[in-house]
Amino acid sequence: DNGVFFFPNDKDVDRLIQKLPNLPKNITYISQDVKRDKTYIATTKGLFVVSENNNRIRKILDEYCYFSYVDKSGNIWISTNSGLYLGDLDKTIAGNTIRRINDKLNIGSRIITGIQQLSDGSYMLVENQTFYHVISLNQKAIHYDRDNGLKNKTILSFFQDVENNVWL
Repeated sequence: DNGVFFFPNDKDVDRLIQKLPNLPKNITYISQDVKRDKTYIATTKGLFVVSENNNRIRKILDEYCYFSYVDKSGNIWISTNSGLYLGDLDKTIAGNTIRRINDKLNIGSRIITGIQQLSDGSYMLVENQTFYHVISLNQKAIHYDRDNGLKNKTILSFFQDVENNVWL
């Protein structure tokens, strides 16, 4: 388990907002870093980090966030209107900047709405009905959609099974 979850129930989100009154009500995604006991809350007003041990909330990004993801290497991936960003969790939380990686991955100005790290350490990025396979940050992402590699099929979701097969 990589500790990533989404609150599917409005009551759970309401309870979180009651617990943290400074948190904006328009939550887009919630991810958790179990190792550091922190929860990252993507909202329309920015990205917030909550320390689980003392329920302290701090804003670390002041832009509409669609998605945040904590990977196994201690990096945080953040999707915003202006692009996809990557940063080391310890340095990002300490106030250091994160870097935009859209150009490096050759994904244009896409708004990424989902990220999953696969068992081989690579990543699948989701944008509407387009998927990007990121094998390394040192090369361009492999692009899959109905016109590229999928024989006019529409991708609705993806999944990696216990045998490490990726299903689109």
